[in-house]
Amino acid sequence: MATRILSPMAFAFQMDVLQNVISYTGQVFVLVASVAGWNLLLAPLVLATGHDLYDLCPSLGNKKSHRQRYAQPPQTRSSTTAMWKLYLHHPTALVSLSFCLLYLTVLKENALSTALLLLIIVLSISRLLSNEKAGWSMGSGAYCGVMASVVYPWLLQRWEYAETVAVASVWLYAAFLAPALFVVWWPGADNVVLMIVIATSQFWLWTTTLAETQIMQEWVQPHQRGMINAMQHTANKGFYVALLLLGVVFADPHSFRTLVLVSVVATTVAATGFSVWYCRHR
Repeated sequence: MATRILSPMAFAFQMDVLQNVISYTGQVFVLVASVAGWNLLLAPLVLATGHDLYDLCPSLGNKKSHRQRYAQPPQTRSSTTAMWKLYLHHPTALVSLSFCLLYLTVLKENALSTALLLLIIVLSISRLLSNEKAGWSMGSGAYCGVMASVVYPWLLQRWEYAETVAVASVWLYAAFLAPALFVVWWPGADNVVLMIVIATSQFWLWTTTLAETQIMQEWVQPHQRGMINAMQHTANKGFYVALLLLGVVFADPHSFRTLVLVSVVATTVAATGFSVWYCRHR
């Protein structure tokens, strides 16, 4: 959590410092010193977290032998096809694919949205944007995600079912993304709007993620969870790859509004999928 909240701000501060360093040697020194210092600060936290994990779950320390590790038959094309059939015919297929579709967006914290925002700053397309503001926006988004983890049990108690929380959260997430259309309809609008949208919408995206995770835990049999979760992970990475390909096609920062429009449409389709699944199974 500390990394998710603080690292974007630390990175933005580093970018601002680099702009004031003229020599190449000085820039390399600042980069090496900042990375080394950041890792030294986080090292105690990483060690403490690892210690707590092994204390709370001792079975993690029981490593399999070499023979047990390779006892499973090798993956074949037929077994992969069978896993996809199991995934697509499972009752959770629609809600799972709808959740994966949420990865087809630049209106969340990912590598593509960060790169485009920083490129917009470098090209001075937006006069109000700066590295510092971009870093604060990313850190605020992570903080909203942490707050969603705290509020989620209350939402579950309020709406009783994870399915209801998922549908409500995904539509609220879509509603919080709606102001991003301001950039689409008025291309001259400042991209500060996008930073605010990305930061504030993370709350409902995270509650949607938590609710969908609970749905998958409750609806999928224990012996099928490994295969179903693997296929869901593959699907969401597939949508993210599609997003990166769109980023290649619309690489010009002035075309960023096209990616914003695609993101809003994809999120709306995903929310519709959640609702259709809810009506069918509740």
